[in-house]
Amino acid sequence: MIEGPSIKARALTPREAMRLMGVDASYQLPQGQLAALRIAGDGVAVPVVCWLSEHLLSRLV
Repeated sequence: MIEGPSIKARALTPREAMRLMGVDASYQLPQGQLAALRIAGDGVAVPVVCWLSEHLLSRLV
């Protein structure tokens, strides 16, 4: 949030990070916040891969 000259930000929660990666809400995350964020950070966004496959990769084959 920007309020005049100051900028306020917060970190994503592990669940928010997983949603951005396209992971189903029923996926069980590890108990620790850092472990859960590592999973999201090491992953590949499934919706992005699907789009790339349909729009780019299929034309190459």
